[in-house]
Amino acid sequence: MKSELDKYWDLLRKRRAFRNVGDDPNRAQMRSADTIEHYKSEKGQFINLLYLYILFQLAF
Repeated sequence: MKSELDKYWDLLRKRRAFRNVGDDPNRAQMRSADTIEHYKSEKGQFINLLYLYILFQLAF
């Protein structure tokens, strides 16, 4: 069920992005659960690296 919610949340974000740039929000298409999970895992890895970088900068 969580992957279904993630898919709809992603679609909502895409529709808002289309609308914000003056495009038709109906052009937004739902991505697969696998695509969204891959994106989320990459985003999590990036945030972890950013956190480590900030801690390193504060330490020195």
